[in-house]
Amino acid sequence: MINIKKLLKEDVFYRQQAPGVLCLIDIAGSSGFYMKKTMNFGYTQIIYKGEKDAFEMNYSRADLHRLKEIIKNKLEEDKKYFEKIRAFHKKSFKRIQNKLNDKKKEPAQYNKKELIEVFKLGRDLLREAVGEAHIIEPFSIMHDHELRDELAKNIKDVKELNKAINILTTPKEKSFSGKQQEDLIRISRIKNLEKRNKEIKKHTQKYRWIKNNYTGSYLLTIKEVEEELESLNKKKKRTEEDIEKKKQTIIKKYNLPRKIVTLCKQLVYLTNWQDERKEMILKGIEETDIILKEIAKRTGIKPENIGWASHKEIEADITKQQEPTLEKRRKYSLIYTNKDFEIIIFTSKEARELYKLVKTKDEKYSTTINGMCASLGKVIARVQICKNLEDIKNFKEGNVLVTGMTRPEFLPAMKKAAAIVTDEGGITCHATIISRELGIPCVIGTKNASKVLKNNDLVEVKANHGQVILKERDCKK
Repeated sequence: MINIKKLLKEDVFYRQQAPGVLCLIDIAGSSGFYMKKTMNFGYTQIIYKGEKDAFEMNYSRADLHRLKEIIKNKLEEDKKYFEKIRAFHKKSFKRIQNKLNDKKKEPAQYNKKELIEVFKLGRDLLREAVGEAHIIEPFSIMHDHELRDELAKNIKDVKELNKAINILTTPKEKSFSGKQQEDLIRISRIKNLEKRNKEIKKHTQKYRWIKNNYTGSYLLTIKEVEEELESLNKKKKRTEEDIEKKKQTIIKKYNLPRKIVTLCKQLVYLTNWQDERKEMILKGIEETDIILKEIAKRTGIKPENIGWASHKEIEADITKQQEPTLEKRRKYSLIYTNKDFEIIIFTSKEARELYKLVKTKDEKYSTTINGMCASLGKVIARVQICKNLEDIKNFKEGNVLVTGMTRPEFLPAMKKAAAIVTDEGGITCHATIISRELGIPCVIGTKNASKVLKNNDLVEVKANHGQVILKERDCKK
């Protein structure tokens, strides 16, 4: 029998957050265990906490350190290691996608046996969407501070140091969100109404998956594209040539050693790969969620509860009688998973007690919160905490978006934000990529900003210094 309390007491965790449901989160997360079959190494355990469609994923820091060293050694043996694994990852995803497409028809047309078979293919596609790319986290997360410390040997001024990190780790390639934005700008310039409507329809099909997230699939509609065209930000963004010139200037100015330049290139490569992986995940979610909704319909389980079944329960023919259990999980649950593909789910009081044992390296309360600069700039504005889809939907223009970490579903709020502040994340994270493309200040890796700060607090975000300063607390709350 696994002693969960002992395991939690002995480990320290790195926390990520996202809106999500158990079934989809666990399928994607389990790739950290399945990758051992193709790579001979993988994660040992992941702990999840679920509460009202908001999820935490807690990675073992011991795992992250161990995997970082393995990957580092692989790169020393083969400089093309990342490229080879990425090519294998894409090929595996495409193979399952083709297999799924061969069996695809309207969900209502599947008999019971076929429905479960297609669900398993959707499960495999979502799992492979992360797949071998699960090596990104240990390498990028564990190198963030190492890069900063090494650069600090050559660049003494903190402001200049953050500026250098920002430039050296910015990719030339735009994210899929950036590409979508470019396509919208192109459409907005079309004067002919018939041609414009035709392009809007094409855009809707091309990016049909872009609103999906770990709570389920939400297909992009023509109305939503039209609304986005109305509020489009057409500000001129940086060019690829500017980025490369600035990188070379910094390398020469501070005479940076080859080791640091190589690490920066590796982190930029992983940033691009991570964005590609996110696109795969969103497409994988759609395929899995379509079948989940059909299973909910046939069993009579509420659509908002079906996602709180594990994939194993779905495959074992879930019934309406299990819904009270799913409702309990949705309210509050702690889920333990490990390399032996075990999943143990706790709910209610027992889950809350166990969660108290999940230790992270959170900092104590302070009016100055320190993190890492992800995107340069300074702003004074009110805080708005975002944890779930409802928070994102209600985000107000000009506020500072404070959250555990951002994901693609946060984009509508990010576009309205004056600045972004996250508890976790690193140089390759979503908040870093998008804040730079939007040209707004961003501080990441604060550990506890979403816990220390409250809605409507007045803060000064000094991204160049990696700081968030509490200037005024809203005492009405």
